Amino acid sequence: MRHCRHVLFAIAALMGVTTSTAAPPSAPTALQGSAFTYQGELRQAGAPVTGNVDMTFALFDAAVGGNQVGPALSFTAAGGNAIPVASGVFTVALDFGTLAFNGPASSERYLRATVNGTTLSPRTKIESAPYALQAKTAEMAYSVDVPLLLSGTTTPTLNVISTGAGDPGNVNLSVASFFANNTTGVASAIRGETNTIFGNFGAAGMVGVSSGTGGAGGLFYSSNASGGGNALIAITEGTGRGIIVTSKKGVGLETSANTDGHSLYAWKPSFATGNVARLANFNNSNTSPVLQVTTTGTGPAARFEGNVQVTGLLSKGAGSFQIDHPLAPTEKYLYHSFVESPDMKNVYDGVATLDRRGEAWIELPDWFEALNETFRYQLTALGAPAPNLYVADEIAGNRFRIAGGRAGQRISWQVTGVRHDAYARAHRIPVEVDKPAAERGTYLYPEAQCADGTAEPDGRD
Repeated sequence: MRHCRHVLFAIAALMGVTTSTAAPPSAPTALQGSAFTYQGELRQAGAPVTGNVDMTFALFDAAVGGNQVGPALSFTAAGGNAIPVASGVFTVALDFGTLAFNGPASSERYLRATVNGTTLSPRTKIESAPYALQAKTAEMAYSVDVPLLLSGTTTPTLNVISTGAGDPGNVNLSVASFFANNTTGVASAIRGETNTIFGNFGAAGMVGVSSGTGGAGGLFYSSNASGGGNALIAITEGTGRGIIVTSKKGVGLETSANTDGHSLYAWKPSFATGNVARLANFNNSNTSPVLQVTTTGTGPAARFEGNVQVTGLLSKGAGSFQIDHPLAPTEKYLYHSFVESPDMKNVYDGVATLDRRGEAWIELPDWFEALNETFRYQLTALGAPAPNLYVADEIAGNRFRIAGGRAGQRISWQVTGVRHDAYARAHRIPVEVDKPAAERGTYLYPEAQCADGTAEPDGRD
């Protein structure tokens, strides 16, 4: 609610007071306080009064009865501050406190004056001012000269409160509305800036808070359905984050798209380096996935176009390659399954030609034994039987020898080894593991278990 601080006052009372208007103040050089100037003309028996007069002023929220707002202000000779009156004219500064004129539009204020111990009646209603160079509070300003400067040494410098239901699509029902109405302009409707060395929570150019059980701390809405404007753009010139999202209980960030567009799209310009996205879990006791991707459709849950590097364990239900079919590349796909083993097993093979003694040395890479142990062998004669074919010398020095064949005979060989490099020794894959208590009674693939009759659906995810 806005009230005039330079009041046009009328007192019809004991001493026959008439009114006069205060001259417009000069441009303010300091912040507007809660005091305002009251000026009047005091007459007794029709003659202007001259001398010091005792007066007391009190502020009420009703013309009759009601509640007193703020303290009563007394100006008396005993107190050493009686009001001087010269040729009937007096001026006094009244200050009922910073909250005296706060409140909704329905709030009203009435001033009661007491002169030399006699209370005057009726009380005088304090009206709003049609024009003000400066106002402590304002219910509505139809026109404000720019630039508008709000400055203070305490927070909040600007406090806007509404008890209405509101409507985000109706500016007339918003607590505050800022509108940059220039279709060819680039001005912002609102700008917030903070200048501090601290980076903690709250030191922000703009803060939105939702203190109820619902609602949002901030809502950004691009309302033009035919436009291409963004609802929110966050830019940082320094090394900080463009956006930080934190949730103490719920989901930190949720995105959705009601069209064929992406719900989340992250990209880097051609001149930038570093990760496009990085997900990290810094809680060593957190056993939940850093990223969980789920789809209820028939398409893949994730697609990677390019090389993928995994530095930890990769677990899967099945695996294959998918390529364009070599015989019908535009019409079909070709799949092959992975070869699985309970061990971290590597497979090596080749074809050797036996020398004149029916033997051959198979030379392996110089890193073979540094990588592998627990070797297995398989020999197959090509073109003719070789019933006496055998491994004459097992692997040593990254080589092994086969013998027992005919001179010039070609032999297909295969060797497997189990990894024993440093990473493999530290991360052996367990073959059988009991499910955690929270997962017992559930399936990774319930549809498959139920389809082959080995389980019944229990309704749990």
